[in-house]
Amino acid sequence: MTATVIIAVIAQFLRPNYLELRFLDLRHRLFPVQQRNPNIATVVIDDNALEQIGRWPWPRSRLAEVITVCAEAGASQIVLDVLIPEEQLPEVKMPGVTDLSQYGFIPDFARQSEPQIINNDQILAQAIAQAANCTVPFYAQLYHQDSDQQYQPDPCDQFACQIRDLIAQQEGPVTFYDLYYQVYPDSDILDDNQQRKQLLLAYMWGRSTIALEKFGFLPEHAPQIPIYYFGKPTPPVPLFAESAANTGFASVEEDSDSAVRRVPLVAQYEGRFYKQLVFAAACRALGVNDYDIDLSQPDQIILTNRGIRIPLDETGCMTVAWLADWADDPCNIPITFPASVAQMRRAITENNNNLARIDVDNIQFQLSTIPQDISSLDPATQTAVQQMRNQLEDAQALRQANDQLAVEIENTQQYLHDRLNGKIVLLGSVATGEAGARDFVPTPISRLTPGVMVHRNALNTILQQAFIYRAPASLDFIITLTLGFLMTLVTAMWRPLFSGLLLIVFAPIAIIVNFIIVFGMLHYWYAIVSPVAAVLASFAAVTFYRQITEGRDRRRITARFKQYVSPSVVDKIVSSAKGFTFAGELREITCYFSDLAGFTTTSEHLGPEKTVSVLNIYLDRMTEVLDQYDATINKFEGDGVFAFFGAPVHLPDHPRRACLAALAAQQALTQLVTEQQAINPDFPSLKMRIGISSGPVVVGDCGSHRKFDYTAIGDTVNLSARLESGNKYFGSKLMISDATYQHVADELAVRPLGKVRVVGKKIGIGINELLGRHGSVPQDLIEYSQKFAQAVKHFQNQQFDQAKKIFQDCLKQRPDDIAAILYLSTIEQLLANPIPPEFDGCLELTGK
Repeated sequence: MTATVIIAVIAQFLRPNYLELRFLDLRHRLFPVQQRNPNIATVVIDDNALEQIGRWPWPRSRLAEVITVCAEAGASQIVLDVLIPEEQLPEVKMPGVTDLSQYGFIPDFARQSEPQIINNDQILAQAIAQAANCTVPFYAQLYHQDSDQQYQPDPCDQFACQIRDLIAQQEGPVTFYDLYYQVYPDSDILDDNQQRKQLLLAYMWGRSTIALEKFGFLPEHAPQIPIYYFGKPTPPVPLFAESAANTGFASVEEDSDSAVRRVPLVAQYEGRFYKQLVFAAACRALGVNDYDIDLSQPDQIILTNRGIRIPLDETGCMTVAWLADWADDPCNIPITFPASVAQMRRAITENNNNLARIDVDNIQFQLSTIPQDISSLDPATQTAVQQMRNQLEDAQALRQANDQLAVEIENTQQYLHDRLNGKIVLLGSVATGEAGARDFVPTPISRLTPGVMVHRNALNTILQQAFIYRAPASLDFIITLTLGFLMTLVTAMWRPLFSGLLLIVFAPIAIIVNFIIVFGMLHYWYAIVSPVAAVLASFAAVTFYRQITEGRDRRRITARFKQYVSPSVVDKIVSSAKGFTFAGELREITCYFSDLAGFTTTSEHLGPEKTVSVLNIYLDRMTEVLDQYDATINKFEGDGVFAFFGAPVHLPDHPRRACLAALAAQQALTQLVTEQQAINPDFPSLKMRIGISSGPVVVGDCGSHRKFDYTAIGDTVNLSARLESGNKYFGSKLMISDATYQHVADELAVRPLGKVRVVGKKIGIGINELLGRHGSVPQDLIEYSQKFAQAVKHFQNQQFDQAKKIFQDCLKQRPDDIAAILYLSTIEQLLANPIPPEFDGCLELTGK
């Protein structure tokens, strides 16, 4: 058991340990708890896209085109898993270098246009605003309120917050020019110095964070969940922050092995709560407003309007339910598809521009006036004619190219519409070849899982409500202790071969139940490593200890108890030798004293030899009866027997066993006398008195250093002896104490005999005559006992006249009832003298 406790305690400090996390990963891969949500799609930037479109980072106008095409395809939301914290310089584009090159044609004159300046950030911001359903992420370094690592702001962070507050105080938009002269009134904005750069960064950050404040919320009730918070966030540039329809922090939580299995859904910043990227998307999809988010429970987030309860672990994170086959997901759409639509549109636009430069009607008119054969014309005219003919061919090629592009655009748009319409679209990178586009983290499904798939699985978990419930640490601790304790008991109670076979069967069953039923079906994550380790350690420790001590204990106990109890009881003691001790201990048992009535006189008539012979026959039969009920026969005192039940082997029903043994002993004695007298008419008619009491005693070895016995000592032992002798005062054969009767009242019938005060005691003891099992006692005897009990009650209440009358009626029915005679005699004595003030309804037993 010590090994179990050590393992359970260590598991708490290492919770969850490396092996436990790996087994959780195995559960996810073998028994996933969620199904793929058909309303989630992923547009992925893969290696093929980098080859076709170019190295990362792309001009943001490309992202703008993809967003526009996805919005046109009917995407309900577009969630960007691409951080855009810095501005991108304008792009210089040379018209004429068109996508028409894929068709093998670039008009020569197309290369003669002027270059264009493209503001990619402005284009992307416009696309985000026009789509009106884009969730733009920001980065935040998360800190837990209970973690040793806390956020420490630096001077730059404090300066940025001051600038943000200054911007927020202004009415209307604030330009950098106005802000600069407000902060540095004596400086020239054209000076390219460090303070200008620092202010520009603070200005951009301030505008962005102000724009994102509208996405933070204040819960109606005080939050009770474990709180994450972040310091200075890294938001998108102001254009994107101000045009976004939604936002969320893209940060996740890593476990001790750097793998991502959990996601914090909310984090606090300057008093307001912000949602994680996928939680923001999920709330939007579910129609959950900020005031519908209840954080008032310590272990869950409640979406009140939807009745959804998202369970959190002890750190405040949601455990993600993972699907292993993300790479083969049919809802993964390469970004080249929406990008190709935009690319082909640009090609059509450029082709139309080129067509506009060709005056087709005028050329056709001029060529109609010129003969087909121009060989007779002068060289200059021939050259001009040939140029006009080439321009007509160019126009025809451009029209054909546009027709082909239009067909491909329509087909691609239909393909995208079928896969994106009405869905939440996550846009992120799965590229492996280029460092700038790589976004991989270890997860349960792969050591290289794209970040966008992390967000997809988390979003899928919420929308499918496939939540994983983490068992409390206390419950894991209890399970570990319980299983270890049970294995300790099994190993201690049974032989190593049986307990080893049980372990071989039990351990796989425990794992299967934990994996398939508890996790796969019920979605609960319970510890498996520490319980199995506790079971194995318990088995090994107990088996090893038993190998050392079992032989010695068996010999010691067998030698000591073979004279006290039956062989079956000795086997029980030996089988539990590990927990047995000879030392004195306080234990609740039932004591049994029996004696033969008048045997001293009988023995005088029999003589020594016949007396010994009769006693041997009698005690042998009594031993058989007591062995049947697992009694410990402590000693024979002449014709008397002292035994007890409940030690050394614990017997929960020791009062019942003692009473049944007493009834069986009386029946066996009657049968013995009949059998012996049939053989030997001189065999005496034996009658036996038995006293039984239950209560605490000290059991164990008692004696000198040279000789000692395993025995019981205490008032309960003395009381049983007094009850045995007390039978002669009441004319009964079986007398039990009230303490014993309380345990057997449902099974056995008694005649209440009232209370007696035995020698050496000041307090009265309730006593009863044991009659037999319910149903086996004659009805007239039951009715007589009830009448007798009523008379006893009157006696105890000093209602002597009523008691006397009933006792007299009892004697009319049973003239030889010594108990009734005893009570009547006592009543006469009490009525003849003043009743003592200390009278408490007890009869005095003056003899031992």
